[in-house]
Amino acid sequence: MYSEFIKLARLIQLIAAVAMISIATPAISSAEPREIERHYRQQQAHSRSLFRTLPGTHFSPKPNSLLIGQSVEYIDASVNGQNTSSFGERTKFDESLDLSGFTLSPSFTLAGKYFGVGLSGSFGKRSSKYRNDKLDYTEQSRMDIHGGGAHIIWNPIFKSQVAKLSFTLGAKKLKIRHLAQSNTQTKSIEPFDWEQIDYQVFQGYLGAHLKLQITKQLFIIPWINHSYTDGNSPTHAADKSIYNQRFSGDQEVYLNPGSTLSYGFDIGVVLNGVQLNVGNLVGFALANEDVNSARIKDRSINVNISAEFH
Repeated sequence: MYSEFIKLARLIQLIAAVAMISIATPAISSAEPREIERHYRQQQAHSRSLFRTLPGTHFSPKPNSLLIGQSVEYIDASVNGQNTSSFGERTKFDESLDLSGFTLSPSFTLAGKYFGVGLSGSFGKRSSKYRNDKLDYTEQSRMDIHGGGAHIIWNPIFKSQVAKLSFTLGAKKLKIRHLAQSNTQTKSIEPFDWEQIDYQVFQGYLGAHLKLQITKQLFIIPWINHSYTDGNSPTHAADKSIYNQRFSGDQEVYLNPGSTLSYGFDIGVVLNGVQLNVGNLVGFALANEDVNSARIKDRSINVNISAEFH
């Protein structure tokens, strides 16, 4: 059993090392996402709301325990086009983008004294709708996502009852079925016929968080995470398609290609032995017009649920 544990740990380290090395690999040039998609991703990365739910595999398991987790993400957002007025006048936006979808990510982590190893899955659907009223043009898309990966958790401080520091290293592979259509005749596709492309995405991540116990049922968790998504395979697939700009836009907002650094403060609540991570819900409840761009209306939420068995 111990030898199998060592083999799995070495495998995960090798996979994650490959992911981090690939950061230096240049992306292939193709159709660029529109400004409206780039704006959404930029605001997601630099939002001034610090209350965010930490990633789904970033847990602090107790020694000699089995941790079962479930991350639930719901996406509901809309973005207006760029405001070109320089005089503060009300401007009619010709462009708009609606985003929706969900992801379920179960995980299983077996923890020892200092280290834990685990597996995680990811199953979800995404959709988008782009409109340009000035051109009377509409694009729609759908994404079906499924995949999984593995992770290692290191708890260097395991005796403390007040503060628990944890590091997580992992990688996952996603298979994506991506479809798009428009209301305009193209060279090879009739109006409202769907074009489909299929590709795989490799992701690696490294993060840390500190679980601070406030009461027996309440925790505050500052966290940070660096992830890298290899965008070469999605770029190849989108570059060969009729709707390459729609595919590229979806990849920008849903897959976050390249390097991404995220951080925040999470809130953990324990109810009947089950921990709920609800930082995103707290941020949503406290949000105001100054938190995000005035162009974005984001009603997305995500919650982590976990239970430990000894």
